[in-house]
Amino acid sequence: MFRYAKGSPLPPTVGGYQSAAAFGLLGIAKDEETGEPDKTLCLTLCALSGKPYAAPTNSVSIFHNMRAACETVAERWPNIKPPKGAIL
Repeated sequence: MFRYAKGSPLPPTVGGYQSAAAFGLLGIAKDEETGEPDKTLCLTLCALSGKPYAAPTNSVSIFHNMRAACETVAERWPNIKPPKGAIL
């Protein structure tokens, strides 16, 4: 993936998390033809600095935490009132 934030380089933690997300999503989408994703090929490239960030060794754990957080938000979303004046 390419990542660009106007005027500031990508923090290493964010680059690692984004690469871990790619690794996790590819693991979900895999099939017999494509096989298992290769963690070393799951990279996020900072478009400003040119620095690559590989999926860290704990990518599986990071992705499970991301997925759990998304599921928690999705479960609670219908009960959250929009802020006053919000246009949805």
